[in-house]
Amino acid sequence: LSIPLENYVTIDGDDLRSCHEAWKRRIDEDPANGYRDCFKVFKAAQKRFRGKFDTLKVQLATEAQGDRKNVILCDTKINGHVLANFRSKRYEVIVIGLVISQQESHRRNQNRGQEIGRFGDASPK
Repeated sequence: LSIPLENYVTIDGDDLRSCHEAWKRRIDEDPANGYRDCFKVFKAAQKRFRGKFDTLKVQLATEAQGDRKNVILCDTKINGHVLANFRSKRYEVIVIGLVISQQESHRRNQNRGQEIGRFGDASPK
């Protein structure tokens, strides 16, 4: 695709978490164990403060849609409300997916967790 990306709003949860001081501090203070439940703690705290939106990503996507911004939404599964909004506002939706083996996905998940603290479902026990 030859799309000029400078005209897009990019919404990526990893980017958002990397700006969160408590998230960074927890990971920096205990690189071996700080990762273990950091994502679960973050998600639980986020639910208390989100109001009518499920997540900050949903809120940002909704605001971008309201302003008719071009949006790149980095996610493994899109929120149904966000997708319905894209469709109702007549956005052209282009889905780009990466097809890899489950084993490769698990390895990438482990590596990402060790780097940025988000293990997803493969969090070390």
